Amino acid sequence: MQQQYDWIELSQYLKDSQKRIFIVTGKASFKLSGAESRIHEIAGNNELIFFNDFTPNPQLKDIEKGVLAFQKANPDLLISIGGGSTLDVAKSINFLSKLPEKDHLEALSNAKKFEENFYINHIAIPTTFGTGSESTSFATVYVGAKKYSLKARSCLPSGYLLDPQLGLSASPYIKACCGMDALCQAIESFWAKDATEESRAFAKKAIVILMEDLKGFVQGISENAIQNVARGSNLAGKAINISKTTAPHAISYGITQKFGIKHGQAVFLTLPYFLMQNLNQLPHKIAQKLLYCFKSNTPEEAVSKLIELANKIGLQSNLCDIVDLSAKDAHELADDINLERLANHPIIISHQDIVESILGSVLKENGPQK
Repeated sequence: MQQQYDWIELSQYLKDSQKRIFIVTGKASFKLSGAESRIHEIAGNNELIFFNDFTPNPQLKDIEKGVLAFQKANPDLLISIGGGSTLDVAKSINFLSKLPEKDHLEALSNAKKFEENFYINHIAIPTTFGTGSESTSFATVYVGAKKYSLKARSCLPSGYLLDPQLGLSASPYIKACCGMDALCQAIESFWAKDATEESRAFAKKAIVILMEDLKGFVQGISENAIQNVARGSNLAGKAINISKTTAPHAISYGITQKFGIKHGQAVFLTLPYFLMQNLNQLPHKIAQKLLYCFKSNTPEEAVSKLIELANKIGLQSNLCDIVDLSAKDAHELADDINLERLANHPIIISHQDIVESILGSVLKENGPQK
């Protein structure tokens, strides 16, 4: 069970005894978000050791630099402050620090083999709201262009702090991409094969909140929306921590790698296609519950509402509107898909389904083909 903190509670926890605290942060975001000043305000007499030497899509070699710094510091507490990648780096450092370097690569694929170690407490503080990484037990790590998901119970932070104000310094586009990632996570979690009643309850709340408040958060016009999107992102993280994600996330990684498109935007590009497909093929009871989340009566209405929201916050619904896309590109992307996530998709999808989802909008009669 994770502990949720506010700044007063975290301050009290840090002041209870003198600690060596290893803090993994983003670079510019740490200061711009206001997190740096908040941490120094509550640090008390604790010794703070900072680490931020990693890329936006963290490589194993970056994390291993963090492992060496972490081992040298021998801290009593780990705090991560930043976006999803920052939180994932901290999770990875905590886990890999207990292993010899020769086992690091294997651990990315088979973390369960190394699960029996003791890990120090990790308090995660997100400065973007979308990944829900503060409430998930996995971390994304790259080795070259290959993406790994480090998955272990002990990767779940022992606690987290949600301060919506920390997310205000991000640009509207980053807010939109992060918030859309959370919404896509919640939708995928709801229909995933591995979904449970608990994960669907988290996902349902997240979908309703994010559909209602994501526009206000991105446009900065509502204090209530800011609070709600932080909560919705956290709920989406809790949902996928149980259910995991499905086809849109599986496809998105190749789109990001090939075209440099932000993750949340990349996930959304294929999600309307699969939303339409799944609403028409899922068991009636599940499909109706999902339609209810969109306050819609038909699959077409739900998809239209989703695309309308994306457009209002500055996101595209077609990859061909962002890049010069060919059918060959789509087939190459379809050939290189995370099969584990496809196995969690609720219906059987073909190679052609994946190609069509990449090539064009589900609401057009014919997707763009070149």
